[in-house]
Amino acid sequence: MLSLQKHLNKDKICNTFVDNFLNNINYTAIEEFSLIDEAWIQKTLRDHGFKIKCDGLNIFPSNTSDLKKITYQL
Repeated sequence: MLSLQKHLNKDKICNTFVDNFLNNINYTAIEEFSLIDEAWIQKTLRDHGFKIKCDGLNIFPSNTSDLKKITYQL
């Protein structure tokens, strides 16, 4: 049944995305983030002192450089 899992290893992808963001490494996620992934990324960034400007944000960034443009530190 593992072959049918479309969100398999998403936790690792999200962790890699956040780690690269925090370490200023340009990274592009291969897969599209789900709403749950986006919420988890936002919460993790908030735990590290970053907030996302969500006003007008319809499509969540898939790379860290675009994410940097819409974040600010608390």
